[in-house]
Amino acid sequence: MKSSDRKLGMGAAISRRDLIHGIAATALGAAMTRSGASEAAAPIAGAATYPPLREGMRGAHPGAFEAAHGRRDGAAYPAPVPTGETYDLVVVGGGLSGLAAACFYRRRFGPSARVLVLDNHDDFGGHARRNEFVSDGRTLMTTGGSAYFVAPDQWTDQAKEFVRSLGADFTVRRRETSPFAALGMRPATFLSRESGGDGRLYPHVRFTAPTPAFLKAAHLPQRVREDLAAVYHGTVDYMAGMSTAQKIARLQSITYQQYLLDYVKVAPESLPWLPGVWCLSKTAASAWFAYFRYAPGFSTLGVARAPYSPEAPEDEAADFHMPAGNSDLARLMVRELVPQSLPQGTWQSLETVRLR
Repeated sequence: MKSSDRKLGMGAAISRRDLIHGIAATALGAAMTRSGASEAAAPIAGAATYPPLREGMRGAHPGAFEAAHGRRDGAAYPAPVPTGETYDLVVVGGGLSGLAAACFYRRRFGPSARVLVLDNHDDFGGHARRNEFVSDGRTLMTTGGSAYFVAPDQWTDQAKEFVRSLGADFTVRRRETSPFAALGMRPATFLSRESGGDGRLYPHVRFTAPTPAFLKAAHLPQRVREDLAAVYHGTVDYMAGMSTAQKIARLQSITYQQYLLDYVKVAPESLPWLPGVWCLSKTAASAWFAYFRYAPGFSTLGVARAPYSPEAPEDEAADFHMPAGNSDLARLMVRELVPQSLPQGTWQSLETVRLR
C-alpha cells in the first residue's frame, strides 16, 4: 500500500455494521463523473431508462435480491473478474448515507477523486426513491419509500449545513407541513367487501385513528368493532396490578401482538385490522417499541414513554414533507456528484425535472 493510499483512507478499519448499513437500494453502478460544465437534463424516453416510471411494487424488485437469496441457499459467489478499473473509494449502497459518503469524500479530496457507488437496485436513493406516473398527460409523483424528514430542525448542525450546502433547507417552518394538506387533500378510509367491510369510502377518517363515530357507523364485524374501540379508546389499565417497573419489563419482553392478545384481549380475527409499528409487523416489534412509536393501546398504562419518538406530537409538527418524499435530497446529492444529471435550481424548481 502506497502512502498516498493511506491518505485516502485505505487500510482504515471498517466495522461490519458500517459496511452493511449502506446496502439499502439503488443503482448508481458507475464511477461518478468528474466535475464539468453542467448541462440541462434532456428528455428521457420512458421507463426503460428512467426507473421511477416503472410499474409494480418498487421495493426489492426482481434482479435486486436473487444473489442474496442464492447465497442464503448455499450458492457460492461467482469468481471475481478483473475490470482494470481503479477507484479511490468504493461505496456499498446508493441510499442517502452512501450518496452522502461519496459527497463528503469528493469534497475532501477534490473532484479528481474517483468514486464507485454500488447498489443492487436499478435506481438511486435507497429507501428514499420516488415513483412517477403519467395520467392524461399529467405527471403524478409519490414516494418510493421514506415520505418525509423527521424534525430536521432538531438535526445536528453538521447535518443541517450539509443539506443547505446542497441547495436545500428542510428546517423552514411552513403553515402546512404536508403538501397534501396544502392541496386540500384529506385522509379517507375504504372498507373493502373482500376484507369484511361494506365497500364504502369514509372521508376525513384515518383508519389508524378511528373516531368513535366512525366505529359506530362503519360496517365491520361486531367483535372487530369492539376490539378497535378497546385499543384506540379504552379507559382501563390493561396491566392493572403491576408496578411501573414490572410493566416496563414485561413490555420489553413481549411482542406488540402478544400485548394485544394477552392484555388488551383482542380476538385473533381483529389483528389484521390493527397496524404494525413503523415498518415492522406486530410480531417483529416489542410492545415497548410499539409504545415508544405511539402505537395504539397503551394510553391507560400510566407509564412514561421513552423520549425522542418520531411520532411525538412535537416532532410530528416539525416534520418536513415533500411531494416525492426524501428522493429530493438524493437527487441533489447526485447532482453534486454528476453535475450534468440535473440543472441548477432549488429542489422545488426541479421536482418535475427528470434526472439523467
